[in-house]
Amino acid sequence: MADVRSLIAGYNGHSLSPKSSRLIRELNEIFNIVPKVTGPGKKTIRLITRSGIDIGYINSTTLKDFDGAMGYKFQGDKPNDACPKNEATSLADNFIRKYQLSINDITIQKGIGSNAGRHFLIIKTVDAALSIIRSDFTENDY
Repeated sequence: MADVRSLIAGYNGHSLSPKSSRLIRELNEIFNIVPKVTGPGKKTIRLITRSGIDIGYINSTTLKDFDGAMGYKFQGDKPNDACPKNEATSLADNFIRKYQLSINDITIQKGIGSNAGRHFLIIKTVDAALSIIRSDFTENDY
């Protein structure tokens, strides 16, 4: 079993929730995903495959404001933490349908301040996060 503290050495952000700790551990053990501590204050954990694909993040917003497991990284032509603008109004419905989730598995964060007008998808449960990752990526991506 991987020691989460060693995987996120240098992280100075909000205390990890048990579900975010479990997610980091399981992503590392199942998919060989390595968390990377980023940002000027070392307050964000990026979840990155060994092949370099950034699949999401954990920060104070996902942890404290939304009690989430992780924030989703939209891949598309230009990978971004924010949802493509043309998909924002139907984001929740589309995710629930595509990944066969419940409404309790996700929440939409409407950006404020410098993120005003942007929408972010917060995955609330570890099982939903693992299911989405299994669906979105192949073993070659890990």
